Amino acid sequence: MIDVASFKVGADALVVMLREGKDEEACFECGRMLQLLTPLMANLCTELQSSLLHLAKQVLQCQERHDWAGLCDYLEFELPVLLDDIDSALR
Repeated sequence: MIDVASFKVGADALVVMLREGKDEEACFECGRMLQLLTPLMANLCTELQSSLLHLAKQVLQCQERHDWAGLCDYLEFELPVLLDDIDSALR
């Protein structure tokens, strides 16, 4: 099971970093966070796997475009909902 609260706190910290202009550090940490979620894929239903892959793709595209506002939106609004869904599915 994942510690959803810790992931949410981590995502919030990434948003703060991005808003403070620490985009390189935030992108590195964001990649680490996505890597920690990857092993869960095998335990998720197809719908959640698809949602997680879609979110990861969107996050990476924001990083490539240097779209920090878009990345913040995904981390603040999309990721917490997905984490709650994953947590519920794994219980």
